[in-house]
Amino acid sequence: MEIRFLQHFSVLGVKMQAIRVMAQEAQRIIQHPHPFATKTVFTTDGRKIFADIAESTGDKKLYDLKAKNWAFLEIIEQSLNREVIYDPSGDAAAWHPRSDVAPNVIIHPKVAFGQPVLEQERVPTQTLFDAYQVEGETVRTVSAWFCVSPERVTEAVRFETDLAMAA
Repeated sequence: MEIRFLQHFSVLGVKMQAIRVMAQEAQRIIQHPHPFATKTVFTTDGRKIFADIAESTGDKKLYDLKAKNWAFLEIIEQSLNREVIYDPSGDAAAWHPRSDVAPNVIIHPKVAFGQPVLEQERVPTQTLFDAYQVEGETVRTVSAWFCVSPERVTEAVRFETDLAMAA
């Protein structure tokens, strides 16, 4: 269970070294040797991990495992929802996982089985990245193969490279 947790937050952008430090703090706060295998809900803004803890009064609070203090729930919720697209019923429908690096990359459960894709073209970023590597890093050739602009191929490559560096 803890391995799944580590992998999940690593994919969301939290560095492994930071996860290790925050895991130690989670052990201390939750008083459990394996805090990520408990019912405690954890969430992230891509840099920090927060433990969602309800006090005996029922008030919901977030504990910042990196800064080792309580976080302002309203502010954190805004940052967690910043890159999420919601459907009319209020459910999360899609996500821009690294909008600062690749603003046109989206994850949508109904497109390419939830793989990261270029939003308009619907081509998986991994497919473009693999073709780019196989073709000897020639953006123009990959662009012609997939009918995707060279700028979008470059963005997909940048997204996949950034994702690999975060792992």
